[in-house]
Amino acid sequence: MTKNETQIFWGGALILLIAVLLGIEATLPEQSLNLEADPQLFSGERALQYARELFKEEVPHYCGSPANRIVRDRIVRKFQDWGIQVKTEMTFGHIFFNRFAYAENIIATLPGSEGEESILLVAHYDSVRASMNSKCDGSGVALLLELARTLKQHPRTRRSIIFFFADSEEVGLQGSNGFIKDNPELVNKISAVISIDNMKPNRITTLMARGKSSSFIEKAYLNIPGKSFYSSVTPSYTMSMDPKNFGDYGSFSDAGIDGIHIGGARGPEYHTPLENLSILEPNHLQNLGTK
Repeated sequence: MTKNETQIFWGGALILLIAVLLGIEATLPEQSLNLEADPQLFSGERALQYARELFKEEVPHYCGSPANRIVRDRIVRKFQDWGIQVKTEMTFGHIFFNRFAYAENIIATLPGSEGEESILLVAHYDSVRASMNSKCDGSGVALLLELARTLKQHPRTRRSIIFFFADSEEVGLQGSNGFIKDNPELVNKISAVISIDNMKPNRITTLMARGKSSSFIEKAYLNIPGKSFYSSVTPSYTMSMDPKNFGDYGSFSDAGIDGIHIGGARGPEYHTPLENLSILEPNHLQNLGTK
C-alpha cells in the first residue's frame, strides 16, 4: 500500500469504523438507542444486553476455566445466529521459564468486496482470577458484537473486517501473540488494527496510534464529525507511550501493523470484584466518551 493509499484508507475506513463504534458519528442522540432501535444503527442498549447475556453469572472467566469456555461458546453462537463466518483457534505460548499458557481465540469475518486486505478489530474475552472484568474487556467484547451485527445490515465494505476476540490477554497476550504466529498469511493482509480495551464510563483517556501512518491517524481521529465526543483524548501525549502497555494492540504493533488503541484509565474497581456489570452504562457504550 502506497503512502497515499494508506492515507485514503485511514481517511475513509478508519473514520467510518471508529465513528460507527463511537455511536454512528454525531447523528445519534446523546442518549443510547434502545433495544427496538433501527437494526441498521448501533445501539448502546443492545451492546449492554450482550454483556449481560455473555457474563450473566458475573464470575471470573480466566483462560482455561469452565466459565471461559461458556463465554466463548456464547460469543460464537451470536455470530452463528447472525449468519457471520466464525471459528475458534487454539494456540499455545510461552510465558516464562517453564510456564506455558494456551488460548482459544474467536475469529469472525465479514468478507470485503475487493481483494483480500482486511481491517482487524480486537477485544479480549478472558478475565483475571479475581474479577469478571466487565470493563476490561467485557465492554469491548459487547461493542464489537453490536458493531458486527450493525455492519452486517449494510453493504459489504471494500476490505474484509475481522472481529478478533483474544483469549489469554491477561497472561501475557498469549492469544494475540499466538494468532500472529499461527496465521502469517492472514496477518500479512491486515491493513490496520483497532483495539478496544478497558473502557472507563464517561471518559476516554487513551488514544494510542503507531506505525508509518500514525500522525495521519491522529489527524483523522480528531477530524471526525462530532469530535466533542473525544474531548478527553490527548493523542500528542499518548503517541509516545509504549504499545506494550496497551494490551493486544501491543502484539500487532510489534508485528509492524499500523493501528489505533482506544482505552480508559484504570480505576479503583480495575481487576477487582467491583468490576461488575453494574458499572457498564448504555449511554457510555453508545458514545464512548463525554460530549
